[in-house]
Amino acid sequence: MIKKKYKLIIRFNIIGCIFLVLTIFSFVLMHHLKTQGFENATSLAENYEDETIKVGEASYVDIVERPVKICRYSDDVTYYEINDGDRFYIMRAGKDWYDDMMDGIAEDGEFHVVGSVLKISDSDKETIIEHFNDKLPDNVEPWTKESFDDYYKGVCIQYMYPVKMAMICVYVGLVLALFAFLFLLMGIKGFVSFNKTLHGISDTQLQMIDNELLDPATMVLKVANTYLTPRRIVYADIDLAFIPYEDVVRAYRSDASYKGVHSVFVTVVTMDGKKHKIAMMNALFKGVNEAVDTILSEIHKRNPNAVIGEEQ
Repeated sequence: MIKKKYKLIIRFNIIGCIFLVLTIFSFVLMHHLKTQGFENATSLAENYEDETIKVGEASYVDIVERPVKICRYSDDVTYYEINDGDRFYIMRAGKDWYDDMMDGIAEDGEFHVVGSVLKISDSDKETIIEHFNDKLPDNVEPWTKESFDDYYKGVCIQYMYPVKMAMICVYVGLVLALFAFLFLLMGIKGFVSFNKTLHGISDTQLQMIDNELLDPATMVLKVANTYLTPRRIVYADIDLAFIPYEDVVRAYRSDASYKGVHSVFVTVVTMDGKKHKIAMMNALFKGVNEAVDTILSEIHKRNPNAVIGEEQ
């Protein structure tokens, strides 16, 4: 059983390392997307002229007039028609970014729109074409899907898309970093505790403890990850402890709170003066009080000389 617990600790470390690698990958991807968005963006006007438009490529347009709203793409994003003084383009942008563009044009006479070239879906094309045709005089030939694709090439530029994706990578990276930290914290803490406790214990002794854990007389407190064998207390969670009853000088219930999380555990003081925190439990778990009472009662039963009481 002890070896199974040890393997679990090793798995925590492996999972933590995997999350760490994914965290690093997320931030590398973020840097790549930001670089793509600002440093490697190509002129959309030149791409139209050279017919070298690539979906997913970072491009820019220096617009000189107020973007004209066409239709909604989603609750927060809208299609606009923009122009750089030479030709028109379709842009997708959020309301906040639209306000930034208006301020930039008002102050500088132009605004540098940078984003990714994305394909416009057929349903969105139909909506855009319908909007265009509603604004046309009766004597002007209406837009068709073919004429729309011929002029706009069936694409739009989504403002700040590479940067937006980069920010998503940052958020994902932070979440992954949190998981990496938690798993590595538990894994490394457990690795140190298990190796410290197992140091100097022979395979024969470990097998004897395993046999005690399988003894029908052993009390198993799952909520506390604690086993009360006929000879010792075995605590096998993130930490590992083997405490013979005869080594116990004092034992008492302890409570701790951190950022609103209330924990309950048992502090065991041994003859060498060391304090062992065992049976660490969340106070909200069912059976916590009963588990504490059982541990203290069993220690007193096995070692009447041990002082049992509340924390002082």
